Amino acid sequence: MGLVKRLMGEEKTTSKADFMDLGEYNVEVKQDEPASTLIKVAELSRIEDVADLAEQVYGGHILILDIRPVAKDEFQLKRVTAELKKVASDVGGDVAGIGDGLIAITPRGIKVDRQKIRLSA
Repeated sequence: MGLVKRLMGEEKTTSKADFMDLGEYNVEVKQDEPASTLIKVAELSRIEDVADLAEQVYGGHILILDIRPVAKDEFQLKRVTAELKKVASDVGGDVAGIGDGLIAITPRGIKVDRQKIRLSA
C-alpha cells in the first residue's frame, strides 16, 4: 500500500537526510578497559592439550578450537570430544561444532545457537 501511495505522490519518500553514513560515525574506544570474557582461538594438536585449553573455559572465556590435527584419528577424536563435553558440562556452558574441524566451547550463561542465519540476497 505504501508503494502505491508513493507512486501516486500521496506519501513522502525518505530523503538522504534520514540516513546516517556509519563510515563517518566515530566512536571512541578505550583500549585500557579489560574485557571480562574473551573469545580465544586455539589449535588442539595432542589430546594432552585438552586440560590446558579447558582452563580457558573454566576462566570464563569462549574457546574456538581447531581440532583438525587430531581428527585424523577416530579414537582420538572421540576422546577429545568426550573431554570437551565434560568441560562444558562442568562449567554449565555449551559445546558445538561450528565448521569443519572447529568446535566452540562456552562458559556458563553463553549458549551456541545451532541455527544458521540465512540472509536472502
